[in-house]
Amino acid sequence: MTLLRHLGAGLVLGALTGAVARGFMALFAADPSFTWEGTSLILAIFTVAGLAFSAARDLKLRHRSRWWKLLALPAIGVGLGQGMLLIPGLLGMSLAMSRRPRVRLVGLAILIAYAVGLPILVGTSGEPITWRMPAGVVVLLGCCAAVAAAARAALTGWRAPARADIVRPIGRRMSARIS
Repeated sequence: MTLLRHLGAGLVLGALTGAVARGFMALFAADPSFTWEGTSLILAIFTVAGLAFSAARDLKLRHRSRWWKLLALPAIGVGLGQGMLLIPGLLGMSLAMSRRPRVRLVGLAILIAYAVGLPILVGTSGEPITWRMPAGVVVLLGCCAAVAAAARAALTGWRAPARADIVRPIGRRMSARIS
């Protein structure tokens, strides 16, 4: 039952993050009109990422093998296409959530440079920078924080499987049974 709860939470939180990501795109656009195909693609990508992260986290909590981290691989889809705009924010948020103070400082420096440079980068098409651009940056950083927190919860802190066989003396067959 726990797996179904985790998958349900990942599904809902992934879809909500996708909806918020679509919202920040409306804040950046001069004419915020979108197609249903693009909207459904963004929602699908974030929903699959949420499912992948929640499944990997559930298996981490069950002390499964570290190979199950590969289950989170479909979440790479968040950074494809126009989602490449998220990659510096995801990197900065991931580093800012580190336990090491120096790594956190690097993450904060990346986030500050990203927050300052993003409106300039996006606003270079001739339209003036309005209040919607900083609001879009704040919403974008919130999306990056949500995805980085999900990745951190799913991919860090894995321990050895609970039922690994004990190493036996030389001459006997050694095996590691993973349940």
